[in-house]
Amino acid sequence: YKLLKKIGRLDILKDLKKVDINLHVVNKLLIEKETPISLELEEKEKPIGFRKLKESDYITSRGIGNFVFDLYDIGYTKIESKLDNFIIILLKLESKIIGWIARTTYSNDRIKKIEQLTEKKYYRYINSPDTDFSKYLFGINELTEKTVTVILVEGIFDKWKIDTLLELYNQEELKCLACFGKKISDHQIHLLQSKNIKNVILLYDNDAVNQSKKYSNELNKYFNVEVAFCKKGDPNEMNLEELLETLSNTYNPIEFNLTFVTKKKLER
Repeated sequence: YKLLKKIGRLDILKDLKKVDINLHVVNKLLIEKETPISLELEEKEKPIGFRKLKESDYITSRGIGNFVFDLYDIGYTKIESKLDNFIIILLKLESKIIGWIARTTYSNDRIKKIEQLTEKKYYRYINSPDTDFSKYLFGINELTEKTVTVILVEGIFDKWKIDTLLELYNQEELKCLACFGKKISDHQIHLLQSKNIKNVILLYDNDAVNQSKKYSNELNKYFNVEVAFCKKGDPNEMNLEELLETLSNTYNPIEFNLTFVTKKKLER
């Protein structure tokens, strides 16, 4: 596969022999700002009554492996009523809790019924107050000295699905990180540089064509960048075959901008 050959020596698939290819990396200049960017984030408290989970039918139903319960602080609370029936994920920078994200376990059909009854929007996600998510990348703690390539996705469940399919939790060279949306900030670029990342694969949702163009061009100032297009709505909806096909047909930023002029053209 193009991706496996490009990043080199990844034993991420069962029964796949290791590929050991030297990857030529073009050095990029560190981002420069008149005012230095601080990577410090304020420590936050857990939701009141937070209790850690060892398993979750909701997470399993999304095709995500049980390894996440060993690697992350995933839990729930029965004390904070607004978080009832939500899965809570603590966000850590090293050992410090810098925030949390909660995701409802209700199905889309149930959410629609609630919205019809209440005539109010039911929010699928609730975030910790006053957390600046633009200064953080979910999964940053997993990077090691051996990590040279990262896949950037929008959400935590996108990351976990890719980790599951490619078994990224079992190797160090390639990791997947979540950006918390379609934007990439200078702080997040600094985080990647602080970990000596050389290569970035941008894999946003299907509806993020314009953002993929914009931020692939920005990232390309500092890293070797490839853009992968998700034919389905979100990366977390793909199976292994679809993911490998997507990652085997990437574009450099110029190719992506020239090829995918509009979203309509993408969907033909």
